[in-house]
Amino acid sequence: MIQQVRIFDGVRVIRAGDVLISGAKIAQVASRITPDRDWKVVSGRGRTLLPGLIDAHVHISSVDDMATMAQHGVTTVLEMFGAPQAATANRSAAASRNDVADFHSSGWGASGTGGFLSSRTPDVPTVGGPQDAEAFVAARVAEGSEYIKLFVQDPSTSGLPEMSEATIAAVATAARRRNLHSIAHAPYRWAFDTAHNANVSIITHVPLDDTIDRQWALRAAARKQIFVPTLVMSKAQVESQGSSASPCCVSPSATTGSGGMKAVPGLSYDNARDSVAALHAVGLPILVGTDSHAPGAGISGPASVPFGSSMHTELALLVDAGLSPVQALRAATALNASLFRLADRGRVKSGFQADLLLVTGDPTSDITATKDIAEVWRRGAPLKKSDGS
Repeated sequence: MIQQVRIFDGVRVIRAGDVLISGAKIAQVASRITPDRDWKVVSGRGRTLLPGLIDAHVHISSVDDMATMAQHGVTTVLEMFGAPQAATANRSAAASRNDVADFHSSGWGASGTGGFLSSRTPDVPTVGGPQDAEAFVAARVAEGSEYIKLFVQDPSTSGLPEMSEATIAAVATAARRRNLHSIAHAPYRWAFDTAHNANVSIITHVPLDDTIDRQWALRAAARKQIFVPTLVMSKAQVESQGSSASPCCVSPSATTGSGGMKAVPGLSYDNARDSVAALHAVGLPILVGTDSHAPGAGISGPASVPFGSSMHTELALLVDAGLSPVQALRAATALNASLFRLADRGRVKSGFQADLLLVTGDPTSDITATKDIAEVWRRGAPLKKSDGS
């Protein structure tokens, strides 16, 4: 039992209460619970209890990465591109071990036949046109994909055939027929506009080369689109590569070769931050994801973003972009769980899975307090073995 602790329950703040864990579930949340003599009691004095954090954009290379995430309070990860065989192994590890984050995956992402991504990953299935969309999505579902990732790439920068807006729309429609999210990789304005016009349900990243304005955001609101900005990746990319950088999703060492990729000029972190502010101002759902990955691991991103610790950086960057600390925490817990249809987590509430994070301080007023971790529980099992003090 966690005793007399400030609780952020995923939606609201409870000034003080007791939380009882029984097995893998939260058994009770109340203002006072009288403990049995044999219960382990953890003091909540000066601490805040939150749902385990959910990272809505990662690239996992090994089960060790999932363990690192859990140690940083991230108890669920959503992979946004990966081999289905590896995804099966990662799900198995998550099902059998309480010291690693739970794992969900898109499996292979959709990209254009003969395009930039397929030139880097020739064994990965591709989409040649709208006529291929149904078969592509059906094959991913058969492999266990839980949502459909799409790589939206400007052919004028790759010099190669990429998915057209019509093809992207067809993939999004095929996913929607199966009640699955379509999720677009769109870190630049051309890709952002194309994903929006194709009615993709979730857009990940925000433009580094331009700023989204209020009118654009209102159009997205009319379509009920969802956003995962990954500001920590945006900031890392500009800091590592400057104002002109690779326009795709590979490590900097792999940006030359087939297709002669052209760099996208005029990149600025301010564009990304101000775009988030515009999206937030009209009430669009903003979720927390980091794009964390192992450096140099294939489709790894244009800059280094570490597992686990980057979640706390992302929360702080979202607050800097205009979200309140409570809104940012909600985006990393209950909102992530709800919009990704993870009905058993994201809340500190009776009957929910006991994936929990205990921190020193009050992150509902100072978001940086999420880094001061006292304990993490995964399915009710403590990772740090809190001594009750």
